[in-house]
Amino acid sequence: MSPSRWIAALVLLAATPVLLHHAPLFSAAAAAIVLAAVAVADARRARGRPPEEAAPPF
Repeated sequence: MSPSRWIAALVLLAATPVLLHHAPLFSAAAAAIVLAAVAVADARRARGRPPEEAAPPF
């Protein structure tokens, strides 16, 4: 698992107490921003490399 995913999980966990006191739309937007940051970080990490092999489901 890439470091950006661990960081995103920690950011979401740390932000949970704050996000619980805001409107659901604000909380969803914050989560979407964090997930978008993970997608961008993963895309930058994978740029110029061949596609990874699919992992078996089990």
